[in-house]
Amino acid sequence: MDTQPPQASVKLAGAPAFDGGLVVPGLTGSRQVNLSVAATDASAVARMCVTDAPAGAPPAPCAAGGFAPFVAEQAWALAEGADGPRAVYVYLQDELNNTMTSPAVAAVTLDTQPPSGARLVINAGAAFTASRGVTLQISGGDAGGGVAFMCIVESADDGSAGAGGAGGAPACPAASVEPFAPTKAWLLSDGPDGRRTLRTWLSDALGRVSPAPAEVSITLSTQQPAAPGGAAAVAVGGGAALASSRTVSVGVQLLSPPAGAAAGAALEACLTDRAPASASDCKASDWRPLQASMTAALKSKGDGPRQLRLYLRAAGTAAG
Repeated sequence: MDTQPPQASVKLAGAPAFDGGLVVPGLTGSRQVNLSVAATDASAVARMCVTDAPAGAPPAPCAAGGFAPFVAEQAWALAEGADGPRAVYVYLQDELNNTMTSPAVAAVTLDTQPPSGARLVINAGAAFTASRGVTLQISGGDAGGGVAFMCIVESADDGSAGAGGAGGAPACPAASVEPFAPTKAWLLSDGPDGRRTLRTWLSDALGRVSPAPAEVSITLSTQQPAAPGGAAAVAVGGGAALASSRTVSVGVQLLSPPAGAAAGAALEACLTDRAPASASDCKASDWRPLQASMTAALKSKGDGPRQLRLYLRAAGTAAG
């Protein structure tokens, strides 16, 4: 006598993202997966019904006529939809029509797209650096299995470092591909002072690479000439080319203090976009304590390019 439904366990084997690509447990680069069902029953398993849905969603019920003859292994096409976690549900029925009320389930993450939104920042958006040692901030997203690897190269400014290879892999030395990390210490190339450009590609665990790299440049300036009014590197809006507000954030890196300022003395800064610009444009209320992160109010009328100038002086003295 058999009054109990079958019992089952389900496994899914995903597909690589491209020919010759990686096969990673729990991930699939294609909607086509392989479904394996291990089942037991007091009589015999006769029929099965398979459904799938986003992971965490209630299992879809089997429609009338949705049961088909049982097979232990079969190809299954995941439903159309966005990348992300999926669940496949299997209901079994034996020869006596005892049917599972709760399905067996297996999970897999669909990942058909490469990482996107790659962003690379040097020293929090600084435009200049007096040291070859810098800190990189790397970010990006992947709706499937997440960003797994990154490749960072320093290259000429002519765009000669390009992409090419299986899955869109960049032309990076194998030693440059490493596990993804949001920050990384980097030593800029040796040589004369001047512009340095870094590029980064991101890759998911299946080996699918972002089609275009994130790119950022910084100017290496290790020899700082004496300047009567001092010198500083300024980055507006973290290096962004556009601003939607007249109030902008300004990163300031002091390169040399104003002439006559004692070592370690407190300094004041005036930020202005007025033209023609000179230190005399700065009113007493415009001078503020110099900080690495400041704000500036753009006062020129209308949209269009702006030039933001920074003046330095020792605290409590005349403008330098």
